[in-house]
Amino acid sequence: MVRSLEDIQARVRELETRYADHDRRKNLVHQVRSGELEKAFPDLFRGSMRLEAAANFIDVAARDFSEMVAPLPSLNTASGSQTSEKARKFQERRKFIGANYWEGSNLRIQMPTAADNYQTAGVAYAIVEPCFKSCMPKIRIIDSMGCYPEFDLERNCVGFARKLKVRAQVLAEKYPHYRDRILKSRSWQNDQGDRLITVIKWVDADQHVLWMEEDRIPLDYYPNKLGECPVVPIVRPPGEALRGAYDDLCGVQAARAFMLRLALQNAEQQVNAPLAVPNDTTDVPLGPLSLLHTDQPQNVRRVDLAIPGSTFAEIQTLQQELLTGARTPQQRFGSQPGSIVTGKGVEALLGGYDAQVKQAQVQFGWALENITRLCFKMDYLYWPDREKSADGTLDGAPYSIRYTPRVDIDEDYTCDISYGFVAGLDPNRAVVFMLQLLAAGVIPRELVMRSMPFDLDVTRMQQQVEAEKLNDAAMNGLAAMVQAIGPLAQQGEDPSLVLGVVADVIKGSRKSKPIAEVIADAFSKYTEKKEAAQQEQMQALMAQMGGAPGGEGAGVPGVTEAGLLSGVAAGQAGMPAGGRPAVQDLMAGINSQGQPNLRAGVRRMMPV
Repeated sequence: MVRSLEDIQARVRELETRYADHDRRKNLVHQVRSGELEKAFPDLFRGSMRLEAAANFIDVAARDFSEMVAPLPSLNTASGSQTSEKARKFQERRKFIGANYWEGSNLRIQMPTAADNYQTAGVAYAIVEPCFKSCMPKIRIIDSMGCYPEFDLERNCVGFARKLKVRAQVLAEKYPHYRDRILKSRSWQNDQGDRLITVIKWVDADQHVLWMEEDRIPLDYYPNKLGECPVVPIVRPPGEALRGAYDDLCGVQAARAFMLRLALQNAEQQVNAPLAVPNDTTDVPLGPLSLLHTDQPQNVRRVDLAIPGSTFAEIQTLQQELLTGARTPQQRFGSQPGSIVTGKGVEALLGGYDAQVKQAQVQFGWALENITRLCFKMDYLYWPDREKSADGTLDGAPYSIRYTPRVDIDEDYTCDISYGFVAGLDPNRAVVFMLQLLAAGVIPRELVMRSMPFDLDVTRMQQQVEAEKLNDAAMNGLAAMVQAIGPLAQQGEDPSLVLGVVADVIKGSRKSKPIAEVIADAFSKYTEKKEAAQQEQMQALMAQMGGAPGGEGAGVPGVTEAGLLSGVAAGQAGMPAGGRPAVQDLMAGINSQGQPNLRAGVRRMMPV
């Protein structure tokens, strides 16, 4: 149902009232992260020194968490069992199209902002909007400040309002057809170009509306063809109150900063403490290398203004409260446990940190499935017959396809998002965990490669790994052949053939040829040279015996033209006359006294 501007504006005011406490907490965390402790806690820091003596723990912890959650998961569009090659190719093209939505929207760059808003504000917002210039759906991560979602009973977002302030000159340049009305509006009372104008955007299942709040001037409107709200809130559980992870830590960080400022002031006062001198000192010169005339130099000292030990204990207690409240171990900040209690409690926080990272990845996986589904649906409904191109890199391999939404999407908007079975673990421990499972034979190597914390083409990488293994085996075989040169030379063999193989491999590798091709060519030459050398030896032997067998001039006594001995059956050369082969029997046993007994005998028999 299309609402009027009056109805929408009344609805926005109601949502703004409902989320007033949430806005207050978000503003407080924002001020603390910005280092504006004097604005966040004016009574605590009134009249104190403005030098910031403490690190901004909430900002550091939020950035660390966002960097852990920000990497994108893997995208899979296969649904059910693919029984045909056509179905497999269809799902593969949809996977490239979905990856193109992510890459065309620079989602990898926007993910740290989404993770930061999720942790600090308790909710992050992603909206899918049509880009009519490129005819593609675009994913935008919206900052949570000034955003008000409307949920139904099943916690589905059915409406979304965003209230923000924009400089009038920027707004007039973006909407030139309303330039005069913007500059002459009641909210624009002078000619200063930096005047801020409140703009409200409303999105639901039927429409997109943008207008100026004070003058109710509509700036933009277009219908929503999706039939559902294109905004996907990523809510941090529990999502009823939309609470951030650091809402209760602002006061703790302010107290710790206050204590550190007092300690710093105390140290300054201690350096500038008054000088105590004996009564016989009448003149106290100031400055370096000054001289004091006194009979009691041991009594000359600064007044002791030491900081009480309880001050440092309180600072450590506040630091422990920050770590516990944020569920962040101090190892994340590069320090080792030891000074706080026993360190075991801080190490236990590491499990809680991994658990909240895994939970965040579950929420982001669900959100990315819905976002990608909306992109497929928008592409199909807005530009069904327009041919487009999808170019980019997926899993470390480049792709480039041409597609038409009506043919290549075909109302199939399903997809699957997976962070892998090592979700929640940092990259170092994830790799160690996968290697342990691989060594135990529990998981295959392909699953390990697909779960790596970086993109790679698994099929191509496996081919390269197998090729490198075979190359290493070939090089090891060549090395073993080189090691046999010494024994060959001792046996009177010619080692030049082996050295020739090594020389050919070295020459080929310097020419940047594939090592397998180089080794194959070298051994091919080795075989040819060895056969030629054997032929030369045979010819030399025949020459010594009076000529080559079967050739002209052959006439060796007792040798046939085939080079065999005359009058001797085949296979019986060297045997006694008549071709009787000798058979030697060896028998071993034990006599009655238990001693070994070995008997040998020779027999000659006529062949059958």
